[in-house]
Amino acid sequence: MLNTYRKYNNQWLTSFANDADQLGYTISEGNKSIYYLNSGVVYYQVDEYPESLLHSETFYNFLMDAPFFLSSTLKYEYTSEKWYVSLAWSSFMMNGISAMGNGPLHNNVDVLSESTANPNNTYKLVGRLDQDRALAARILVSYQMNDRFKLALSGKFKDGQPFTNFNTNIISNNIKDYQLAIWNNRPKGINPFDGEFGSRDDAFFNFEVRASYSGKLFENAFDLQLMVYNIYDFGTELVEFSFQPDQTTSRYAMEMNIPRGLMLTGKYYF
Repeated sequence: MLNTYRKYNNQWLTSFANDADQLGYTISEGNKSIYYLNSGVVYYQVDEYPESLLHSETFYNFLMDAPFFLSSTLKYEYTSEKWYVSLAWSSFMMNGISAMGNGPLHNNVDVLSESTANPNNTYKLVGRLDQDRALAARILVSYQMNDRFKLALSGKFKDGQPFTNFNTNIISNNIKDYQLAIWNNRPKGINPFDGEFGSRDDAFFNFEVRASYSGKLFENAFDLQLMVYNIYDFGTELVEFSFQPDQTTSRYAMEMNIPRGLMLTGKYYF
């Protein structure tokens, strides 16, 4: 079993060069004050990561007052003349704040983005970064019936990525200049300081069976392999929309896991 802890000190974040109140204004949208910029040029600067955003009144706050990573991995293997069994389980926790967006290009440490300067990005800000996975598990069971025939079953489950979708609002002024405001609809994963649960979406499931047979035909060797992919065919999403077409559902799939498939291959050596 392997456990890991890492803390990312002295990180950087992009902010406005001037006070936000000097550059824009807010409009009430329900129970939120949504920020809009005035017309004109906006200048940005790079500041130190604000520790006040990651703070708890606990004795172990020194472990959590900057982006941090925790992981745990457990593996078991068994080998005999005919059997091979491998079981692996891992859990990853990566906490912090990030730029607006999902995936490793936005929801990550050391991302310098103009979006972090906008006060709208502070809604549902603290959560899990892209490396975070509550569970990743693998299983492999292989059986060699004889010198010619082998059979194997493998399975994989990977928890979904920390994910948020976005709320938006558009305003215009008297000369028809339009401005779009964007803010997080829910936290990415779980906020460890207040326990607010957002979502981890687009988990990956796959179980497959492989069979192989080796022999000779007309004094020449041959190999046959049969693979059945995605046996259970769960039909889960791999990617979904961050900006929903409407609010009738919380999930809009963009790309689905490939359906169950069968592949037969053969090799003849001469």
